[in-house]
Amino acid sequence: MKVYSSFNQNISYEHLLKIPFSMFISLKNKNKELISEILNLPINNFKAYYYKSQRSAFYDFLLYLKSKNPKKEIVVLPSYTCCVLVNAVLKAGLKVEFIDTKEDSLSYDPKRFQQKTNLISDQILAILIPSNFGESFNQEFVNKYKNNYSLILDLANTLTDFNFNDFQAVLLSFGSNKLLDSVYGGSLLVDSKLNFKSKVKHINLAFEIKSIFKVFNFIFFRRFLKSFLTKSIFYIFKNLNLFPRIISNSEKIFLTNQIQYAKSSKLLDPMLNKTLLDFKHSENSNKLKKLHASLSEYSLRDLNVKNSTCFYPILVDNPKELHSKLINQNIFTSIEWTFSQIVPLSARLENIQFKTEAYPNSLKLSKRLLLIPINNSLDYKSISNIIHIIFDHIHENKVTNNNR
Repeated sequence: MKVYSSFNQNISYEHLLKIPFSMFISLKNKNKELISEILNLPINNFKAYYYKSQRSAFYDFLLYLKSKNPKKEIVVLPSYTCCVLVNAVLKAGLKVEFIDTKEDSLSYDPKRFQQKTNLISDQILAILIPSNFGESFNQEFVNKYKNNYSLILDLANTLTDFNFNDFQAVLLSFGSNKLLDSVYGGSLLVDSKLNFKSKVKHINLAFEIKSIFKVFNFIFFRRFLKSFLTKSIFYIFKNLNLFPRIISNSEKIFLTNQIQYAKSSKLLDPMLNKTLLDFKHSENSNKLKKLHASLSEYSLRDLNVKNSTCFYPILVDNPKELHSKLINQNIFTSIEWTFSQIVPLSARLENIQFKTEAYPNSLKLSKRLLLIPINNSLDYKSISNIIHIIFDHIHENKVTNNNR
């Protein structure tokens, strides 16, 4: 399959051209069929709801769970996660309970999880099961808790095999740095027998129009102009806020009263349809397998290379230095995830308690983790270049440490 990443999107003119010709045609059933095939889910087993973003889908389902369980108010998240998920919990009037990850892993630490959940078991409304950056969720962990709690599977960054019946809901993202790259949008998948009623009614059409402008920007400026001019235009457009940010400033500093959650309009349908068709008809990437094999020695230990991910996680010393080396070669990494996403290390916290020393594994991980973008437009020469830059960096750090 094609593998998508931010900054070098797999967005084409066809995405733009399909909107005026297809937006008045109902594509929701066709999109559901494609999601069914991509995730290997029986089409009659689930309902699909579409939103401006995955965080909106998460927020909407939390409101549903809250209406069914008004006495429960805690949502469990891993301490290494994305701050936009925290905002969805807070916006829903609920509380967050962070639990540390395993050492050098993005999965929950089972012992710490057991200790914390034993204390708050009766208050837990939902538990988010992450599947970040190619590291799949722990099926043994899921089996242990699926009958006692409402589990929500997060497939924002990675697509993997899973049993749909293990979860109350599954979250997908179609954002500009995701595998199913449609520039914006998200989806909530729930059991077809579930009497789910969406509470999100608002449509943020201005956001969607800005997102389409973002497509225009990437096609004309990111792909065809020379590096210096491209970066200059991108910098200007970014600061003029002419297209949506992946994570807004309000979200970073937890101004939840300023964050809007919305469902999608028909503008998303044709763009998503094009993306899903491209994804379905693309073949498994040998480039991806080669990169995985070459970097596996330095990756997270629990990484499952059968998964598809938009970013490949490796553990190195001085990741900021390596990040700069890659940037100098026009290889863009995700700076927000790499250096600030022990949540919410980079945010002001007026309304939740968070002490980083209480999450030693995640804190250690955040200092060593670098996410390498996997892009289907990369040729073998570019992949070799990435690998050589990383290996040279590791070797230089080993020599420096030995000299000390």
